[in-house]
Amino acid sequence: MAHIVIHYQAHAYTTKAFLDMFECAAAAGNVGHSCTLLISGQGVTALSLQPERFSEVVHGKNTGKMLNSLPLYDVDEIFILQDATSAKLIKEHALADSSITWVDAFPTPSSDDILIHF
Repeated sequence: MAHIVIHYQAHAYTTKAFLDMFECAAAAGNVGHSCTLLISGQGVTALSLQPERFSEVVHGKNTGKMLNSLPLYDVDEIFILQDATSAKLIKEHALADSSITWVDAFPTPSSDDILIHF
C-alpha cells in the first residue's frame, strides 16, 4: 500500500479546504494506505476547538474535533510546524490534542511517498 503525505496550509475556517483534506486523509486510511498529515502556516487554525473565535467562517464544522477523530481512520502521524505564526494564530484557543506532534521541521518525505498539498 502507498504512503500518503498531506501538507495542509490553508485557513481551516475561512476556506473549505480543510473539509477536502479531511476526506482525503480519512479515505486513505479507510482503504489501507498509511497517511501522515503535516500542518503549517494558517493550517494551524485547524487545531482550534473554538470556531466561534474566527470571523468570516464558511462552514459549521469543528475542525479540532475532526482532527481528534483521524486516528479512527488510521491517520496516526500529525505533525504541526511550530513557529511564531502558528503560536499567534491559535493563542488562547482550546486545541485538539490527539496524536499531534509539534516540530521545528517536518520529516523529509521519501521519494516513494505520494505528496498532496491543500
